[in-house]
Amino acid sequence: MEYNLNRVVGLVADFGGYANASALAGGSSGTFTYLFGPRFNWRKSRVVPYAQFLFGGSETGLNGSLASTTRNGFATAAGGGIDIAVTKRVAVKPIQLEYITARPSSNSFHNNLRYSAGVLFRFGEK
Repeated sequence: MEYNLNRVVGLVADFGGYANASALAGGSSGTFTYLFGPRFNWRKSRVVPYAQFLFGGSETGLNGSLASTTRNGFATAAGGGIDIAVTKRVAVKPIQLEYITARPSSNSFHNNLRYSAGVLFRFGEK
């Protein structure tokens, strides 16, 4: 979700859930991230490239045959993408690529590359 302050700067809220069914034999893990931050858009045509830096938190849960645990920690995501306007209210996102890191505990880091694509529906004024 993005709220545009002007044609260049927007504020982004990003909520994501990820699952890994093969984390342990007979177990699974999942991570939920909640990230917020600025997005910088380059609006020169109907193709809008952007860069963003988000920060917030993550919650990682591990459900195995031995125990169930949950850890909360700091998370960040840095990257960018391209939005292509189809109509005034609909756009296509062919690529959004980000480096995302989460620190669920003081001695562990989760570092990943995240790719996203989709269709955007725009509400409100431009």
